[in-house]
Amino acid sequence: MKKQSLKFPILLQYLSVIQFIVVLLICLKGNQSLNTIYFISILSLLVISILLFSKLTIIVTNDNIKYSFFPFSPFFKTIKKNEIKIAYIGNLNDFYSIIGWGIRYSKKYGIGYILDSEKVIYIELTTGKKILLSIKDENDFSLFLK
Repeated sequence: MKKQSLKFPILLQYLSVIQFIVVLLICLKGNQSLNTIYFISILSLLVISILLFSKLTIIVTNDNIKYSFFPFSPFFKTIKKNEIKIAYIGNLNDFYSIIGWGIRYSKKYGIGYILDSEKVIYIELTTGKKILLSIKDENDFSLFLK
């Protein structure tokens, strides 16, 4: 059993904190009401919390792949080996219609869970569902794909 955990890029996390501070200072220096400042502060802290605590966890065994994207999908979803029609590992740049970080959707590649990694595994199930997962180490998936 191999386990991988991925998070949002650290630069994105730092930029969100800096943005919060700058927006808060602008609101405090301007003539904004306290309600506006509270609303912006709460909304910004919510976004920062999501960026800091979101985590994609992937568990690979010989028979299945389990994945969870906390806090949006806190429970593990299982992909059994016999349910897979096509699966391969590639670079994120090859999947040009999925740009950005987080949960992404593309008609061509289905749902993508894209975090801080250039490597992804593309899985198409026999049901037609398509999944794209960011991965750290492609060697963890080599036994599974054989």
